[in-house]
Amino acid sequence: MLRSRIKTVHDRISLAGINQLPSVPQIAKLLCDDATGLKFNPGLYPRGSQLMVAYDEHEVNNTFKFGVIYQKFGQTSEEELFGNNEETPAFKEFVGILGDNIELQDFKGFRGGLDVSHGQTGSESVYTVFRRREIMFHVSTKLPFTEGDVQQRKRHIGNDIVAAVFQEEATPFVPDMIASNFLHAYLLVQVENPCTEHTTYKVSVTAREDVPPFGPPLPNPAVFRKGPEFRDFLLTKLINAENACYKSDKFAKLEGRTRAALLDNLHDELHRQSQATLGLGQPGEEDKLENGGHGGLLESFKRAMRVRSHSMETMVGSHRHRSPGVGGGVPASVSGGGLPQSTSECTKSTFTPPVLSAKSPLKSPVKRRSGLFPRLHSSTESPSDKHTRSDQKPAEFCPLSQEVRSETSSNPSSPEICSNKESAAAAGRTSRARHPAPAASAAPREKQKLWKSWRR
Repeated sequence: MLRSRIKTVHDRISLAGINQLPSVPQIAKLLCDDATGLKFNPGLYPRGSQLMVAYDEHEVNNTFKFGVIYQKFGQTSEEELFGNNEETPAFKEFVGILGDNIELQDFKGFRGGLDVSHGQTGSESVYTVFRRREIMFHVSTKLPFTEGDVQQRKRHIGNDIVAAVFQEEATPFVPDMIASNFLHAYLLVQVENPCTEHTTYKVSVTAREDVPPFGPPLPNPAVFRKGPEFRDFLLTKLINAENACYKSDKFAKLEGRTRAALLDNLHDELHRQSQATLGLGQPGEEDKLENGGHGGLLESFKRAMRVRSHSMETMVGSHRHRSPGVGGGVPASVSGGGLPQSTSECTKSTFTPPVLSAKSPLKSPVKRRSGLFPRLHSSTESPSDKHTRSDQKPAEFCPLSQEVRSETSSNPSSPEICSNKESAAAAGRTSRARHPAPAASAAPREKQKLWKSWRR
């Protein structure tokens, strides 16, 4: 399918005998000989087909509006035609063949330019659906009429392209009696034997010279009996008449300008959306992309790669931060809640076991306390043994406290401590080197303090 400002060409191209698939310019040349030296760009917009369908449908019209004029005997001017307010039984019968009477208030179908909210164009009209096409009739006698306002009804019927004129008696009708730039064709219907079982209608057609012929052809004689066949012929003739009027000189020029404008809009929209899909928008759109706007396919891919690289750098940085430092020292994170820095502080009177949360999988604090603090020895123990054991306590408690703190490091409520026993042992050695053990003369006093702490 090839779309141009003049026309749309669609055809099937046979690939029989062609060794190589033709290019896009070659296909365009096969469809239209005038398509030479053209440059084609691919449309990458995912919804581009929907835009092209909307463009193609502008030529497809499924809604129509036709005027219906009642002409009495001897009326030869538009003022007389649009001034008729009474509906005779014969005219009502003819209008009933065209469609059904509907209330305009809150009407949901095709309204044909009539007011369906405030009643400014009357309270009712004639509407029908014929072969999936909606048709609204502008009946002259149903439109509002104000005495002295000649243009009131002509505002609607004068803007129609085709109109049906109903006559009860033979009266000359001259198309020029209604001055309009839009009305191009008329169907004249003259009734015979109205409101009887033998009602017939005589039909004649007139149109402007630049309107091409349109079907269905009139029979000879062009007399129809009242019934479904006459209705089908009449509605088909009205629809084809309007389609033929679009090919007249005046409407053809208007359609050409409209088609060119719609095609330019389609091309610009497809180009803009394709550029946006590739992330190649206009320069003014950079701020929009930085603020979270959609940047197309390439921009989304770049954004995803940037996020992935940033996450990888974060993982590598966190891994390096968690690795132990060089020198085996105590990390800075344990400076606030780590091991005591001197053996004088690491005693039974100052050591406090870590607080465990209720959900900790470790053993109960009571059992752990019994492991940390040995049972009190009896008073029969010799003072020398007690003195020896009191000298060894600081060296024993520091590693134990480090083990308990390392076990409780998995508890989120516990402070962070050393990750292994080697760094804790190094810290203990450093502490003992800085703070030597107390002299032997101070042992009884220290033992007395320990005993007071245990009795508590």
